[in-house]
Amino acid sequence: MQILTGARLGEVLQAGRDAFDLERGVWIKPSHQTKQRRTEHVPLSVQALDLVSSIDRSLPAGEVWLFPGNKPGQPLRDIKRFWRRFWPKPGSRTIGGMTTDTPMPPIWSQRA
Repeated sequence: MQILTGARLGEVLQAGRDAFDLERGVWIKPSHQTKQRRTEHVPLSVQALDLVSSIDRSLPAGEVWLFPGNKPGQPLRDIKRFWRRFWPKPGSRTIGGMTTDTPMPPIWSQRA
């Protein structure tokens, strides 16, 4: 979502399902979640709209957050664990469960 919309990580993780108007293809970010402290209407690209629709359909009824966290009623707070799981290790031939023909260069394998 960050790449598809240019939104900040916190805005994406705290996005409520009701903030998306899928018929109009717009994400309405509430003022308390934006840096400028004003409501923003973000037009969604076809790819972003497909992603949001797909996530929305996969969530149980009554779920408030587009990216629910591990604690009930709370949004996802961080994505570090997710990236650690998929980030290649030095010399690894696996990225996120997919096997490559060549090992990852050391520069790709460095973690910040």
